[in-house]
Amino acid sequence: MIHIFRLICLAVMACAAISALAWEIPTEMPATPFSGGSGTQTDPYRISNAQDLVNFSYICKYTRASETKDKYYVLTNDITLNSVSSKEDLRSPSCQALEVYRFGVYDFGGNFDGRGHTITGYVCGVQEDDGLFGHLEGAKISNVTFDYVGLVAPIERDPTAERNETVCWAILAGTAENTVFNNVHINNAYCFNYNYSDDPDPNLLLGGFVYHTNEIVVFNDCSINLDIHEQCEASNVGGFVCTNSGELYMNRCKVGGVWSCNYRSTDSRPDFYIGGVLAVNEGTTIISQSVSTIKLNYQNDGYDNINNRPYNAYASFGGLVGQNHSSAHLLTIKESAFMGSLKFNLSYDSAKRYPPVLKGCRIGGLIGYCNEETIISDCAYIGDINFENTIEDEPHYIACLIGDVNDDVEINRCSIVSFDSYY
Repeated sequence: MIHIFRLICLAVMACAAISALAWEIPTEMPATPFSGGSGTQTDPYRISNAQDLVNFSYICKYTRASETKDKYYVLTNDITLNSVSSKEDLRSPSCQALEVYRFGVYDFGGNFDGRGHTITGYVCGVQEDDGLFGHLEGAKISNVTFDYVGLVAPIERDPTAERNETVCWAILAGTAENTVFNNVHINNAYCFNYNYSDDPDPNLLLGGFVYHTNEIVVFNDCSINLDIHEQCEASNVGGFVCTNSGELYMNRCKVGGVWSCNYRSTDSRPDFYIGGVLAVNEGTTIISQSVSTIKLNYQNDGYDNINNRPYNAYASFGGLVGQNHSSAHLLTIKESAFMGSLKFNLSYDSAKRYPPVLKGCRIGGLIGYCNEETIISDCAYIGDINFENTIEDEPHYIACLIGDVNDDVEINRCSIVSFDSYY
């Protein structure tokens, strides 16, 4: 009798655990979105379960920043959106994507404090997704960990399209301005697209935390471990931020993961930039006491399979920053290091009518290409660059600190601890 009672209890607990994972995306503003609180600093809105979190994401994307400004939100529990423990689990059709998409004038401007809790199984799976928070303006995000995050693109590209489809923008926000991230961590994040028979290579524009930063954005003590697989076609990828056009400050941050990317463009502008922390700087960026341990494996056959032609491309790859871009943009890197590997294969199929015509790859352990004022101080390079190329007549620029320079660069007290290169 006792044994039967225990079995019944276990069954009830299992059912409760399953029901705890059930949540729905609202179709209108929830009347009671949270488990309590009034939104003040002393009585913050309490996010206690998966439905509360989904409601919060909905509010972020359907409410103006002025309405959430000076509002406070806290996690009171660890929250599981999908029960997963591996990358393959994230690909399962049973995983529910949190697809609340609303691009426009809506921004989150409040204070979100995870209080040390973890959000597990967050999957975003729409084109040009703007992450959990949508767009951030005057926000503060603190003390939260995301574990097992899936960036999924179940889209099939139109084979007649001039430009490939977009995979995903960011895990947390499409854009951010005047925003601070403190002690925010993303672990076991995976980016992959489903395979289709017709050239399954959507265009990847990705910032791990935020796609685009403007005004002033600060990251303190944050980290991300991101794997990119399935031969995603990568244009611009930054571990934290894809493109910065404001003031970006990175303090004591870390990025890691394995990035396995392919590039076969049908775009008329096929230039591409990849940086462990930041893909492209178009403003002022200061990176301090930060480390990149990414392992980049990049394959490029340089051929447009759709239009049956070669293409011209600039490419900039950096362990920390892909490219410091155009005029009046300052990049400073201090007390930071790259401790990973950059491996490239620019071979092409000799059976093709044309080989690829690359205008030049710029590959640097810290920065791929500097086109404006750059200062590097007290930094280290520890890693290797492996470059395989079957094209003999196009120049490429490869170095352990900066791949190529076109303006003022100041380097102080930097070290190359170990350097293996293969050409």
